[in-house]
Amino acid sequence: MSNPYEFHPACLALPKMADDEYLALRESIRAGYDANKPIELFEGQILDGRHRYQACQDEGVAPAFITLIGINPYEYVRKVHEGRRSWLNGVQKALVIGGLLEKAGEFDAAQKRIRDEANRKRAEAAKEREREVTDTGKTVFKNQVPPQIEGRLDEPGPAPTAEPAQLIRDRKAERERETTTVKAKAIGTSRANVERAEAIKRASPEIARKVETGEITPTEAQRQIKKAQVADKVAALPA
Repeated sequence: MSNPYEFHPACLALPKMADDEYLALRESIRAGYDANKPIELFEGQILDGRHRYQACQDEGVAPAFITLIGINPYEYVRKVHEGRRSWLNGVQKALVIGGLLEKAGEFDAAQKRIRDEANRKRAEAAKEREREVTDTGKTVFKNQVPPQIEGRLDEPGPAPTAEPAQLIRDRKAERERETTTVKAKAIGTSRANVERAEAIKRASPEIARKVETGEITPTEAQRQIKKAQVADKVAALPA
């Protein structure tokens, strides 16, 4: 069967189903089960049910569909799958679910910018409608706020005392620990797993992606990163 649907990025953020699980899913669909469970679409893309959709394609079965609206797709996928994906190891979960959390925040921020821009345009349009032109041709506005009268500025106070560099570093480290703790709680894993996941991602996003998909383990990822770092140091040595 043809594949007219693309997969949403939030859907693709999750690792593929294991081969034995996929074969079991195909057998279930062949027997008449699972195919009737709707595959969820968002903005014309498959958001949840990509393995069920592929299994239906492989078995020549027409799946059912349902369209979701008014949701944050990344948050939706995270909530649906954080319980299902119990087989994710701690670091892998920190990367996958943590990535969905970040994307969910970016999605909300983008939606807010769209709303703010729409509100700004509506406010400008309303102001334009309130504008009136007098007989003399002078433009006036209803409910116009009088111009602010500039007053004397207060004398500036004493300059703040510079804090010791170590104290600044300590406070920064404490804020980072607090942020990591909050993130670990939202993901459902330990702070150590989050810190390890972030270290791998900083060192090599490509290797981090392999951990997300289950292609390699976190330990293997760290081994590859260390090997690459040693190779870089050797290459930098004078000939």
